[in-house]
Amino acid sequence: MDKKNMAFSLICIAVSLVFIFWIIPDNVPSSSLSGDIPSAALPTGMMCAVLVGGVAVLLEAVSGKKKKQEDEEDSGGEKLNPLRFAVILAVLIGYVLALDNIGFYVSTLCFLTLGLYYYNRPRLSLVKTALISVIFLACVFLLFEKGLVVYMPRGLLF
Repeated sequence: MDKKNMAFSLICIAVSLVFIFWIIPDNVPSSSLSGDIPSAALPTGMMCAVLVGGVAVLLEAVSGKKKKQEDEEDSGGEKLNPLRFAVILAVLIGYVLALDNIGFYVSTLCFLTLGLYYYNRPRLSLVKTALISVIFLACVFLLFEKGLVVYMPRGLLF
């Protein structure tokens, strides 16, 4: 039994259940149009994927079967690092909770910059990753707010 993977999977399962049954229903508004896809569909689907992944890792940890060679070949020699996954999951939770308070653009800028800086392989400077994030957000702003007239959530800052 792999205790590290078991603990990691239990954390993923617990976090996804909290999001599915508590945070998403309380914080995501329902759609006012009939026949419309509810706005909670995407975050709920993503948390269901985390739940399924957590259950799969739990089952593998309990069964004791390991496929090290297959996993290394599939990931190009890199193994899944639970700590890195937990860090990005914590940042993602912070991002979702910050959307209402500080707004879409500021929280997305912080999330993208930290995510890109944390995960990039050829180390780019923090300034370059922030510039990439700003360019991406400018494209999102032009496409959604100017082109499609769909306004992103506003917060205290923007």
